[in-house]
Amino acid sequence: MTKRRKSFWLGWIAVAAILIALVLFLTRDPGPYYEGKPLDTYWFRELSAAYGTYGGGFFVQNDVIRVQGERYGHFNESQITTSNAIVAMGTNSLPFLLQKLQKPDSAFHHKIEKWLGKVGINRTLWRDARIERAQAVTALLVLGQNRLVTPGAAQRLRELSQGSDVDVAAAANRALQYYPGP
Repeated sequence: MTKRRKSFWLGWIAVAAILIALVLFLTRDPGPYYEGKPLDTYWFRELSAAYGTYGGGFFVQNDVIRVQGERYGHFNESQITTSNAIVAMGTNSLPFLLQKLQKPDSAFHHKIEKWLGKVGINRTLWRDARIERAQAVTALLVLGQNRLVTPGAAQRLRELSQGSDVDVAAAANRALQYYPGP
């Protein structure tokens, strides 16, 4: 295959990959909305990290966390406003929150970011799964306090609390604090 033909096909593959990524982004479900703002890209990012784990260890509430150019926590809204938004979205937010709670840390992402740091790029390309897990716990605690955790979601939390990932298990166990039922 000639160099020109190879470049042609690589160009088309790149265009196809961009189009697929665009379609996936535009057709994703952002979850419920409150006051015209979506859970995934607004309200969730406004949540404080009330509880988190690193290798089974714990950290306490942080209203604002900045890590490698990313921000987590209350920047635009107060804690009360954010909690009210989570309550208003209620059980509709549970699938998204459970997904964030069980999202694993990516060794691949950590390797890429370590390499980027070595070449002088100190901005993360991905949001930190551990901090987002802590934010999910915050939201689940708010929902639990308001009796908005469904029995199915509580069962899933119980299953996750018995899992092999110690961070996910500890977070799920903490999220069950206000839902002791069977």
